[in-house]
Amino acid sequence: MKKVGLYAAMLALGMSTAAQANEGIYVGANVLFGAETEFEISGFAVSEGADVGFDFLVGYQMPLSDYVDLGMELEFRSFGEANFSNVLTLEGSAFYFNAKPKFYVDDARSFYVAGLVGFGSMDIELKTATDSASDSDSSIQFGVEAGYEMESGLGLSLGYKSATAEIQTIDFTTDGFYAGVSYRF
Repeated sequence: MKKVGLYAAMLALGMSTAAQANEGIYVGANVLFGAETEFEISGFAVSEGADVGFDFLVGYQMPLSDYVDLGMELEFRSFGEANFSNVLTLEGSAFYFNAKPKFYVDDARSFYVAGLVGFGSMDIELKTATDSASDSDSSIQFGVEAGYEMESGLGLSLGYKSATAEIQTIDFTTDGFYAGVSYRF
Protein backbone atom coordinates (compact mmCIF):
# COMPACT_ATOMS: atom_id res chain seq x y z
CA MET A 1 0.00 0.00 0.00
CA LYS A 2 2.90 2.38 0.72
CA LYS A 3 4.16 1.87 -2.84
CA VAL A 4 0.80 2.92 -4.30
CA GLY A 5 0.92 6.13 -2.24
CA LEU A 6 4.52 6.78 -3.34
CA TYR A 7 3.66 6.20 -7.02
CA ALA A 8 0.61 8.44 -6.74
CA ALA A 9 2.71 11.22 -5.18
CA MET A 10 5.38 10.87 -7.89
CA LEU A 11 2.72 10.98 -10.60
CA ALA A 12 1.10 14.07 -9.08
CA LEU A 13 4.48 15.85 -8.81
CA GLY A 14 5.34 14.94 -12.39
CA MET A 15 1.99 16.24 -13.68
CA SER A 16 2.36 19.42 -11.65
CA THR A 17 5.81 20.03 -13.12
CA ALA A 18 4.53 19.46 -16.66
CA ALA A 19 1.61 21.80 -16.13
CA GLN A 20 3.87 24.55 -14.83
CA ALA A 21 6.56 24.16 -17.49
CA ASN A 22 5.08 27.05 -19.50
CA GLU A 23 4.50 29.40 -16.55
CA GLY A 24 6.31 32.72 -16.44
CA ILE A 25 6.86 36.17 -17.86
CA TYR A 26 7.04 36.58 -21.64
CA VAL A 27 7.71 39.31 -24.18
CA GLY A 28 6.68 39.37 -27.81
CA ALA A 29 6.38 41.32 -31.03
CA ASN A 30 4.01 40.95 -33.98
CA VAL A 31 4.02 42.27 -37.53
CA LEU A 32 0.49 43.19 -38.64
CA PHE A 33 -0.31 42.65 -42.32
CA GLY A 34 -3.33 42.44 -44.57
CA ALA A 35 -5.05 45.00 -42.36
CA GLU A 36 -8.26 46.74 -43.25
CA THR A 37 -9.23 50.05 -41.61
CA GLU A 38 -12.82 51.26 -41.61
CA PHE A 39 -14.60 54.26 -40.20
CA GLU A 40 -18.32 54.88 -40.12
CA ILE A 41 -20.15 58.18 -39.71
CA SER A 42 -23.96 58.28 -39.53
CA GLY A 43 -24.34 54.95 -41.32
CA PHE A 44 -21.85 55.80 -44.11
CA ALA A 45 -18.84 53.44 -43.98
CA VAL A 46 -15.52 53.71 -45.81
CA SER A 47 -12.77 51.10 -45.64
CA GLU A 48 -9.24 50.91 -46.98
CA GLY A 49 -6.20 48.66 -46.66
CA ALA A 50 -3.60 49.79 -44.15
CA ASP A 51 0.20 49.77 -44.21
CA VAL A 52 2.09 47.15 -42.24
CA GLY A 53 1.72 47.71 -38.50
CA PHE A 54 3.35 46.22 -35.40
CA ASP A 55 2.76 45.53 -31.76
CA PHE A 56 4.86 44.81 -28.68
CA LEU A 57 3.65 42.97 -25.60
CA VAL A 58 4.72 41.77 -22.18
CA GLY A 59 2.72 39.27 -20.18
CA TYR A 60 2.52 36.54 -17.59
CA GLN A 61 1.34 33.03 -18.46
CA MET A 62 -0.05 30.66 -15.82
CA PRO A 63 -1.41 27.11 -16.05
CA LEU A 64 -5.10 26.48 -15.44
CA SER A 65 -4.99 22.74 -16.21
CA ASP A 66 -2.78 20.21 -17.99
CA TYR A 67 -3.76 21.56 -21.43
CA VAL A 68 -4.95 25.13 -20.73
CA ASP A 69 -2.91 28.20 -19.78
CA LEU A 70 -4.02 31.80 -19.31
CA GLY A 71 -1.85 34.69 -20.44
CA MET A 72 -2.46 38.22 -19.13
CA GLU A 73 -0.61 40.82 -21.19
CA LEU A 74 -0.05 44.51 -21.82
CA GLU A 75 0.18 45.42 -25.51
CA PHE A 76 1.14 48.50 -27.48
CA ARG A 77 -0.24 48.33 -31.02
CA SER A 78 0.42 50.57 -34.04
CA PHE A 79 -2.12 49.99 -36.80
CA GLY A 80 -0.25 51.44 -39.76
CA GLU A 81 -1.49 54.22 -42.03
CA ALA A 82 -4.59 53.90 -44.21
CA ASN A 83 -4.81 56.27 -47.17
CA PHE A 84 -8.35 56.98 -48.40
CA SER A 85 -8.00 58.03 -52.08
CA ASN A 86 -5.24 60.56 -51.27
CA VAL A 87 -7.89 62.74 -49.63
CA LEU A 88 -7.71 61.50 -46.05
CA THR A 89 -5.14 59.46 -44.14
CA LEU A 90 -5.81 57.69 -40.86
CA GLU A 91 -3.16 56.55 -38.40
CA GLY A 92 -3.83 54.82 -35.12
CA SER A 93 -2.27 53.21 -32.09
CA ALA A 94 -3.60 51.61 -28.93
CA PHE A 95 -2.70 50.18 -25.54
CA TYR A 96 -4.55 47.03 -24.45
CA PHE A 97 -4.79 44.80 -21.42
CA ASN A 98 -5.42 41.33 -22.92
CA ALA A 99 -6.56 37.97 -21.59
CA LYS A 100 -5.34 35.10 -23.79
CA PRO A 101 -6.40 31.53 -22.92
CA LYS A 102 -4.21 28.96 -24.70
CA PHE A 103 -5.41 25.46 -25.44
CA TYR A 104 -2.53 23.02 -26.07
CA VAL A 105 -3.30 20.32 -28.62
CA ASP A 106 -0.38 17.98 -27.91
CA ASP A 107 1.04 16.24 -24.83
CA ALA A 108 4.34 18.13 -25.13
CA ARG A 109 2.45 21.45 -24.71
CA SER A 110 4.08 22.86 -27.85
CA PHE A 111 1.26 23.48 -30.33
CA TYR A 112 -1.66 25.64 -29.22
CA VAL A 113 -4.69 27.60 -30.33
CA ALA A 114 -5.69 30.69 -28.38
CA GLY A 115 -8.42 33.26 -28.10
CA LEU A 116 -7.82 36.89 -27.17
CA VAL A 117 -9.93 39.64 -25.69
CA GLY A 118 -8.49 43.02 -24.78
CA PHE A 119 -9.66 46.33 -23.36
CA GLY A 120 -7.77 49.58 -23.69
CA SER A 121 -7.49 52.95 -25.34
CA MET A 122 -7.25 53.71 -29.07
CA ASP A 123 -5.72 56.93 -30.44
CA ILE A 124 -6.68 58.01 -33.96
CA GLU A 125 -5.27 60.82 -36.12
CA LEU A 126 -7.04 61.95 -39.29
CA LYS A 127 -5.16 64.13 -41.81
CA THR A 128 -6.13 65.95 -44.97
CA ALA A 129 -3.86 68.09 -47.16
CA THR A 130 -4.70 71.16 -45.08
CA ASP A 131 -5.87 69.97 -41.66
CA SER A 132 -5.58 67.25 -39.05
CA ALA A 133 -7.48 66.10 -35.98
CA SER A 134 -6.81 63.49 -33.33
CA ASP A 135 -8.68 61.99 -30.41
CA SER A 136 -8.81 58.86 -28.28
CA ASP A 137 -11.36 56.72 -26.47
CA SER A 138 -11.84 53.28 -24.99
CA SER A 139 -11.46 50.30 -27.29
CA ILE A 140 -11.99 46.56 -27.34
CA GLN A 141 -10.21 43.92 -29.41
CA PHE A 142 -10.79 40.24 -30.15
CA GLY A 143 -8.57 37.70 -31.82
CA VAL A 144 -7.54 34.12 -32.48
CA GLU A 145 -4.04 32.68 -32.69
CA ALA A 146 -2.24 29.43 -33.43
CA GLY A 147 1.34 28.89 -32.38
CA TYR A 148 4.27 26.71 -31.47
CA GLU A 149 6.34 27.08 -28.27
CA MET A 150 9.78 25.51 -27.96
CA GLU A 151 11.31 24.23 -24.73
CA SER A 152 13.90 27.02 -24.99
CA GLY A 153 11.11 29.57 -24.41
CA LEU A 154 10.97 30.81 -28.01
CA GLY A 155 7.50 30.89 -29.57
CA LEU A 156 6.13 31.53 -33.08
CA SER A 157 2.54 32.47 -33.85
CA LEU A 158 0.06 33.42 -36.57
CA GLY A 159 -3.22 35.12 -35.79
CA TYR A 160 -6.02 37.52 -36.56
CA LYS A 161 -7.15 40.57 -34.51
CA SER A 162 -10.01 43.05 -34.78
CA ALA A 163 -10.12 46.26 -32.74
CA THR A 164 -12.97 48.76 -32.49
CA ALA A 165 -13.57 52.12 -30.85
CA GLU A 166 -16.19 54.84 -31.01
CA ILE A 167 -14.44 58.19 -30.91
CA GLN A 168 -16.90 61.06 -30.71
CA THR A 169 -19.57 59.95 -33.22
CA ILE A 170 -17.23 57.96 -35.51
CA ASP A 171 -16.88 54.17 -35.29
CA PHE A 172 -13.35 52.96 -36.08
CA THR A 173 -12.50 49.33 -36.83
CA THR A 174 -9.17 47.85 -37.82
CA ASP A 175 -8.56 44.18 -38.38
CA GLY A 176 -6.01 41.94 -40.02
CA PHE A 177 -3.53 39.13 -39.69
CA TYR A 178 -0.24 39.01 -37.81
CA ALA A 179 2.88 36.88 -37.47
CA GLY A 180 4.71 36.99 -34.18
CA VAL A 181 7.62 35.85 -32.10
CA SER A 182 7.75 35.60 -28.31
CA TYR A 183 10.16 34.57 -25.59
CA ARG A 184 9.14 33.14 -22.21
CA PHE A 185 11.66 33.54 -19.39
